[in-house]
Amino acid sequence: PHNYYVWNTDQIRHFDNKFDYIKRIVDRYNGYMFALPRHRPLVEKSFQMFAHDWHHLSGIGHREVALGVRKILQDVAPDGPPSEPRLHDWHMRDSCETWFATGQCPVPFTGEDTRMVIFQGFVGQG
Repeated sequence: PHNYYVWNTDQIRHFDNKFDYIKRIVDRYNGYMFALPRHRPLVEKSFQMFAHDWHHLSGIGHREVALGVRKILQDVAPDGPPSEPRLHDWHMRDSCETWFATGQCPVPFTGEDTRMVIFQGFVGQG
């Protein structure tokens, strides 16, 4: 479904600069980072990591992420997770919401000029 494509020099330079910038921040704070592999100069293998909507990962992409995150976790905690992983209680609980399909955000947000955009043509695909 994806067409043949070759990364051009400007795209490669832009990606490398962005990657290096983020990596410096991660290193500064002793963090960990995973990036999907980028196949050069041909990107046909990279295309396989994404669904037809170019936003979501395919099965191959999910596998790449899972293997990469598992490797990070094994490197960081080879004996498994700590028995008491929390540093402190977090009173504002986490949640995950999606607005891609409808443009409706179920949680409050501020900003007079804020507008949710519906990605028309991709609803129900992925």
